[in-house]
Amino acid sequence: MLTESEFKEACSDALPVLRPLVQEQLLQNFDAEGRPQRWPQLAASTVRRRGSAHPILVETGRLRQAVASSQTYLQKNMLIVKISGPRAEVAHWHQFGTRRMPARPPLQLTQEQIGEQALSLGEAVCSILERKGYAAKVSHLDWRIG
Repeated sequence: MLTESEFKEACSDALPVLRPLVQEQLLQNFDAEGRPQRWPQLAASTVRRRGSAHPILVETGRLRQAVASSQTYLQKNMLIVKISGPRAEVAHWHQFGTRRMPARPPLQLTQEQIGEQALSLGEAVCSILERKGYAAKVSHLDWRIG
């Protein structure tokens, strides 16, 4: 019988399969300038300073690079995406907004993307468990945001 610790270990071992998928999905936010809802437009003063209104969150490319190199791990049955370094604070400001700036969340995923992640993780975990001699299959995934 599969123990809880064996299952958690299989989930951790499966994360390398999930990391590139999550990072690619998050980078799509920059390309689409927000998903599922588009980000609010830049303030006129910001557009004047930059000389352009687009792309919205890409001026130097450092925030996008920070998202591309983010760490992904499981904690208490949640997928955590962590940005480290000098861009972490900037990512936080954009994710939640400030008193003077609307939120433009670069770390937002759609329901469809979460479903893709759940399926990929489930298939990877099953593959790992099968290699350890367990019969495993993904038969139904129930996922929600909330």
